[in-house]
Amino acid sequence: MGASIVFGCGDSEPDLHGPSWTELEPIVLRDTGSLSVGAISGFAVLGDSSFVVSDRQAGSLAVYGGSGVRTGTYGRRGAGPGEWRFGPSLVVPLSTETVAVGDGPSTAILTTADFTELARLQKPSPAAQPIGELNGALVFGFIDRERGTAFVAQSPLEASDLAFGHVPEFARASEILSSYFSHAALKTFGSDSVATAFQSSNFLYLQSLSGGAVDSVPIPPITRRGALEDEMRLVAGGRADIAESLLYRPSYPQLIIRVAPDVWGIVFADLTQESGRMTGQLHLALVSHDGSSCGEYALPVRPDPLPFVSAVGATLYAISYVDHEGDAVPLVQRFVINDSSCGRPRTR
Repeated sequence: MGASIVFGCGDSEPDLHGPSWTELEPIVLRDTGSLSVGAISGFAVLGDSSFVVSDRQAGSLAVYGGSGVRTGTYGRRGAGPGEWRFGPSLVVPLSTETVAVGDGPSTAILTTADFTELARLQKPSPAAQPIGELNGALVFGFIDRERGTAFVAQSPLEASDLAFGHVPEFARASEILSSYFSHAALKTFGSDSVATAFQSSNFLYLQSLSGGAVDSVPIPPITRRGALEDEMRLVAGGRADIAESLLYRPSYPQLIIRVAPDVWGIVFADLTQESGRMTGQLHLALVSHDGSSCGEYALPVRPDPLPFVSAVGATLYAISYVDHEGDAVPLVQRFVINDSSCGRPRTR
């Protein structure tokens, strides 16, 4: 069942039930006059239910209220204060007062009140990507040649950083993968703990930054998602020339949601390329801390172009384009994720 377009909608009664989610009424992001979103390159939902959309084509940030009406446009392409040299990209909320927005090799820290720039952070590695927050600091994920996949948390307002994270299965692949970013998703919980998921990996990792063992929880394999072990076997068999393309075949972890104290939802996108643009069907995998699988499902979100996702609590937001009267308009779909499938036989 697909979502219908509804203008002027706020919170309403749920209209679609999935195996482990309830879909709320979708929200069309509406523009007036000559304003329109040209190319979505980042998306986030803030604590006040407003939406922040990076528009790389326009070289600006578009901000919409919870009902979908544009409330502001911030920045323009350029090299001066408040401008975007490469165009805004990934958006990561850091707190109720600040948000991080990627801009080529740097990341701008902005206020959520009026999107004034407070600071600029340089990436710890050219291939690093901002993937989450840790106690108000911005977390970058990247491949370190010595340590495998690594993370660096950088405080936006002071010169300090915290390096953490080492996944053994990536260490042995670092020589081949070090030139390319292996995408990761991160979710903080408690006061100093993080959950991480990695491209090509079949595990969710749970660790405390104050020490102790790293728990690895199996993630059920999703259609078309290949494991790193399978990819490395191909490379070891003399097919190193396809190492780069292999990185785009497994599912791409986009987001981790803590559905319940011991249940985690991992949102993946199966990557494909269509006419030079990235596309991807969204999947939701639910796992319990005890290692049991709660289910894996395809989410009813249009895969072309690749959707961007965000979450507030256990509510997942996905932005994509939908055709309306001959125009492609941004549509935000909302899914309240639950653990109703946990403890039941695994289904597809």
